[in-house]
Amino acid sequence: MNFHFDNKEHSDAKLNKSISGILEKSILCSIATLGKNNTSYIHTAYFAFNEKLELYFLSDPHTQHCVNIENNPSVAVAVSDSRQVWQKPKQGLQLFGTCQLARRTSKISSEYNYIKRFVGYRDWMKILTDQERKAFTSKFYIIKVDSVKIFDEPTFGEEVYITLKINRT
Repeated sequence: MNFHFDNKEHSDAKLNKSISGILEKSILCSIATLGKNNTSYIHTAYFAFNEKLELYFLSDPHTQHCVNIENNPSVAVAVSDSRQVWQKPKQGLQLFGTCQLARRTSKISSEYNYIKRFVGYRDWMKILTDQERKAFTSKFYIIKVDSVKIFDEPTFGEEVYITLKINRT
């Protein structure tokens, strides 16, 4: 990642390294969506990501969270390694942005990044029969992150939270 931030306390390199390091250590994320009547909903997914801070996950379009995304693309994502020890310095991210079903080139990018991270997915897809592959209803979704809140005690100190806007120019 190579984003430029309006943060005078920490270098862009240090912030980018923290974000990518936390994403690399964690394979699961929790994604919050909003349903009709502003009812909240959350689900957990395996995710992949790229250097543009786009996250990819697989899900069935008929699930509650995907129906919510179709109606309102706003999402909040929590990422942390659940194996962290309570007494030691902790790390995690809160990511905010929009989500949509991956189509065309973003579908190719989604699958490429997902396979790169989860080789088992590629191997599993190879052994499926045509009938099994057709019955597999999950699709790739892409989250475009607009802002991030970093909690990285080993890097920035105890109980330091850094909120950043993602500049995609």
